[in-house]
Amino acid sequence: MEIAISEAAKNKVVAKGGNVVIDFIPPVGCGKVSEVSVSTNIAGRTTSSYRKVRQDDVTFLLDPDLYKYISQVGLSLRKGLLGSKIVVNVDAVYDSSCGI
Repeated sequence: MEIAISEAAKNKVVAKGGNVVIDFIPPVGCGKVSEVSVSTNIAGRTTSSYRKVRQDDVTFLLDPDLYKYISQVGLSLRKGLLGSKIVVNVDAVYDSSCGI
């Protein structure tokens, strides 16, 4: 898995403790697509099955299903009026089929 993180996103993750969780949410229902989410809040989460990758002073906790469908992940920082948030970009999303 290839992981890229912008300098601004890395600084925010490090300031929040240095850990970031990336989850894969599979599509559910006809015509739905998969989603990938990112969070720096790992308190109370069960991450024992997650793969840990250390890179650029950041520990990435990667959902095991992520490896099945995604080969590239990019994290960047999006600034808004009320602050900033880390956003995730992936190389593909997957559609669910209706079996028709």
